[in-house]
Amino acid sequence: MTSTEKQLFDLIDNARVDNGCARLKQDPSLTGGARSTASDRAASGQNLNSGTGAGGNKMTAQQAYNRLMKNAQSTVLNCGLTTLGVGFDSKQTCTLLIICTDRNAWVAKFS
Repeated sequence: MTSTEKQLFDLIDNARVDNGCARLKQDPSLTGGARSTASDRAASGQNLNSGTGAGGNKMTAQQAYNRLMKNAQSTVLNCGLTTLGVGFDSKQTCTLLIICTDRNAWVAKFS
């Protein structure tokens, strides 16, 4: 897990502990799947804010966490889910006016 991905993992894990859940285990297989999904979402710009994913222009781990808590709090705080993989990817997108920005995609996969 990269240091960028670890930021979101820790935000999720700490929120769960604060809500009475045990610490999450990091799962390399889930992380790989989350990375793949994040890459697809960053490239396409589609489904960036659905389920346990979040994304947008230059979105930080804290912003992704806030979005996940808004859209998928019941999943994030489900103590029955014990493992987590977090994926992050960023793709540069440009408009017709040649204004470019980084579109970030974050994905959290639980089991």
